[in-house]
Amino acid sequence: MELLEKIRKEGEARVQAVLRRAEEEAQRLLQRAEEELARWREAALKRAQAEAETEKRLILSRARARAREVVLKAKGEAGERLFRALVEEARKLRERPESYKAFLKRCLEEAEREIQGPLVLQIDPRDEALVAELLQGTPHKLGGRLKTLGGFVATNERGDLLVDDRLETRIQRLRERHRAELGQALFASPTAPTASSS
Repeated sequence: MELLEKIRKEGEARVQAVLRRAEEEAQRLLQRAEEELARWREAALKRAQAEAETEKRLILSRARARAREVVLKAKGEAGERLFRALVEEARKLRERPESYKAFLKRCLEEAEREIQGPLVLQIDPRDEALVAELLQGTPHKLGGRLKTLGGFVATNERGDLLVDDRLETRIQRLRERHRAELGQALFASPTAPTASSS
């Protein structure tokens, strides 16, 4: 009996040792699984944060591009309104006969500097009396008729030299010449005045 008791106790001790080892192994596996789960959660969180940050940057980039587009469109429309206002002002120049006559006289002087010799002027029929008055005592003559806001097109007698002094042409040249300056004025960010600008 003692032998049986001894075998039973030894068997029980072995079972307890196996159970302890199994429990310790289970604890190690559980610990490892929890650590792995924590690493996975952290990696998943980092991925989610990175994706959210990327999406946020993309949304901000799109919003900035759209805002720039809206601002550029608004500024472009402001520039167009400015030139439309200039055209409207030019349309009214004939309503001020003295100013219009002075304008035509300057145009004639410019054309005389550009083209040597007698000029042939193409004019709007509404300007015939005024231009005829300006041409008195000159070798210049009236040529064909054209529709214009004001001004004229001058050529030499052969027609191979031309000076376009119509108001709409002048406005177009002004627009092209000052496009860069206008762009800077319209598109520049407002800045604080410097001491030298006062």
